[in-house]
Amino acid sequence: MAQPAKQISAIGFALLGLAGLYISSVYSYLLFHTLAEFFSIVIACGMFMVAWNSRRFMDNHYLLFMGIAYLFVGGLDLVHTLSFKGMRIFGEGDTNTATQFWIAARYMESLSLLISPFMLNRRLHSGGLIAGYAAATLLVILSVFYWKIFPDCFLDGSGLTPFKKISEYIISMILLAAAVLLYRHRRDQDRVVLRWILVSIALTIASEIAFTEYYQAYGVANLIGHYLKILSYYFIYRAIIQTGLNRPYSVLFLQLKRSEQSLLRIRRRLEDKVRERTADLQATVNALSAEVNKRLKAESMLRELSRKTIEALENDRKLVAAELHDGIGGSLAAIKYLLEEVLFKLDKGVAVQARQIEKVVSYLLDTIKEAKHIAARLRPPTLEGLGLLATIQAVTRRFSDLYKDIRLDLRIEVREEDVPDHLKIVIYRVLQEVLNNVGKHSQASRVSICLRTHHDRIEFELADDGIGFDTGRQDPSESDLSGYGLQGMRDRAQLMGGNLAVISAPNEGTRILVEFPIDPSR
Repeated sequence: MAQPAKQISAIGFALLGLAGLYISSVYSYLLFHTLAEFFSIVIACGMFMVAWNSRRFMDNHYLLFMGIAYLFVGGLDLVHTLSFKGMRIFGEGDTNTATQFWIAARYMESLSLLISPFMLNRRLHSGGLIAGYAAATLLVILSVFYWKIFPDCFLDGSGLTPFKKISEYIISMILLAAAVLLYRHRRDQDRVVLRWILVSIALTIASEIAFTEYYQAYGVANLIGHYLKILSYYFIYRAIIQTGLNRPYSVLFLQLKRSEQSLLRIRRRLEDKVRERTADLQATVNALSAEVNKRLKAESMLRELSRKTIEALENDRKLVAAELHDGIGGSLAAIKYLLEEVLFKLDKGVAVQARQIEKVVSYLLDTIKEAKHIAARLRPPTLEGLGLLATIQAVTRRFSDLYKDIRLDLRIEVREEDVPDHLKIVIYRVLQEVLNNVGKHSQASRVSICLRTHHDRIEFELADDGIGFDTGRQDPSESDLSGYGLQGMRDRAQLMGGNLAVISAPNEGTRILVEFPIDPSR
């Protein structure tokens, strides 16, 4: 609401001013003329003062050019005013002299406006420009007052001369060309400033056309022409002085403003590019996420399939072990008992046959032991009957009995129910493989085994002080008996969601740490 009210007030004051000027013209046309001309002269001087005092820090020399040009245009308007008929400053004064200075001022104004667009992106030498305008003004004054060679513009009795009328049309054409040039350079100017300057030029052209129609200095056409000139200078004031003081970046720092606008456009383009790239990246991320989910699902299915395969293999081993122990082992034991019974009933005279039967019984006994041993390695019966902890203790006792020169330290820090069933056979296989490798290859004097829980994981650690090996090379301790080396143990651990780490170096022993999540879904 404040802005419209301010505009209405400004329009009201303008109308009052114009009404006051009209009243002054009725009272004294000379007073009206003097007020109208001094209005334009004051604005011209104001333009120069704004431009001159800001020249050191302005980046827009278009304003400096306009300020200097309008200073000398205002100077010629001042001589025109002082030489107007009835002023009696330069003698009695006559209409022709005043009109000559009017035409000279308008030529200077229109040509300056025509040149001004070419000053938008140039650096000016203010001293040279002032000297040039001062010389042109001095030549006009000398041609009118001293040499008296300036063409007549008004003759008493006949009115305006053809030179004056043609000049007004030429000036109008120059002003029209200036407006076209300014509009073509609109990108180099503030839109508000350009709009007011174009309005001012249009009013100046209308003023020049009005000044082609009067027959006496105090005529109505002259009055209208001065009204239009007042309005023209008012819009020049709006464009240069008011805008320069209220919004200096639009006039004084136009280059800076253009740079800011250019940076803003670049920023918007960059933001658009960033949004486009972000959308593309988001689409890529979504596609990758979908692909990752598919692969994770496939890996999960593969892991589950591998787990079931291992379980099926262990079940098969369990059946084979049972067949070896209960079937073949039982049959062999039955044959052994029958042979022993036959041997017992044989007469002592058949000693040779007896010794042969004894050898058969011995072979059968070895075969029964081997079948039991194979069955135990395929599926230890203690794992089913007594559980993992008892099986570990049995395996380590058997290891100590077999390798009496290796000291074995066993620490079990878990309860049987803490170990999920699907991990028991895996832990047993790792223990079986490691102890087999330690006994055959490590040349260790001590081995330690620890089974414990840590947060939500089960840790199974085995360490020896043997000769070790280079983990960067292929596992030298591959066991032919079990069919599983370190890589086989690692694969089993990973299929159960765990991890197997091997730390070893030549002559520094070997440490194997296996970790399993208690929750199989992890």
